[in-house]
Amino acid sequence: MGSKTNGVAKRRSGRPSRTLRSFVRKLVVDRPGTDADKGGITSRGVDVLDAIARDLYDVLGAEASRLARDGGRPTLSIRELRAATRLLFDEQIAEDAVATGDAAWENYVAANSSNK
Repeated sequence: MGSKTNGVAKRRSGRPSRTLRSFVRKLVVDRPGTDADKGGITSRGVDVLDAIARDLYDVLGAEASRLARDGGRPTLSIRELRAATRLLFDEQIAEDAVATGDAAWENYVAANSSNK
């Protein structure tokens, strides 16, 4: 049920925390041109970037959910996520984000279709 304190089992409260710390660190440290010895970013910097990424996911999810609900759709689809991205971000950033997302999705589908 969780960890024990003084022999009594203690339940975990709430949801497990979502974090992207390991991904943020890998993106920054493994970036071309970064000196591996220096690490490239402090733990406080990783925390800040992690918080920004989580906030972006929350805002995009909320906007996509709103678009799906307003459109009468019961579930989110890539269509709502693309539209939310275009609404929330600057034109060039949105175009790059949508193109990167499309490429990632195509790579995922190609990798998983060959395994069947």
